[in-house]
Amino acid sequence: MPPTSSPSPSPAPPSLRIAVGLLLLLAVLLLASGALTLAGRETVVDRFLSVQPDLDRETVMRSLVLGQVRYLLVGVAALVAAVFLLRRRAWSRWLGLLAVLFLGLLTLLSMVDAGGATLFSLLVVVLCVGAASSLLAGTTASAVGRGRTPGSTPGTAAPDRRS
Repeated sequence: MPPTSSPSPSPAPPSLRIAVGLLLLLAVLLLASGALTLAGRETVVDRFLSVQPDLDRETVMRSLVLGQVRYLLVGVAALVAAVFLLRRRAWSRWLGLLAVLFLGLLTLLSMVDAGGATLFSLLVVVLCVGAASSLLAGTTASAVGRGRTPGSTPGTAAPDRRS
């Protein structure tokens, strides 16, 4: 008797692969930027205070650390969303969408507050827009299977259990 093989999962649609790639890219950018900034925080604070010497060093340091921790948490959320999106977990799509919308809004607000944009902030906004549109695509939604039951294949309806 030949061994039974489980049905192979359908290949991921392009929108899902793009969403995963963009989430991974955002996660790497945020985690690397946050880690490097925290590692060199004394230098960053010194340069900031050289431009605005009337500010308190401890306040600037606290603000820098809290801001970078926020970006590190968003980076971790994007990484978790990307990994579990590959495993086609529906909640990961919403986590990724929440992360990119929060990051995009935060970046836009900081650009307005600063009165301009840097190359990094523009890159983050473009990546957030691309990730959000890929996560909201109907093909991504159907690939992660809204309401699928374990064992059902994507594109098939779950059995009705109301009898």
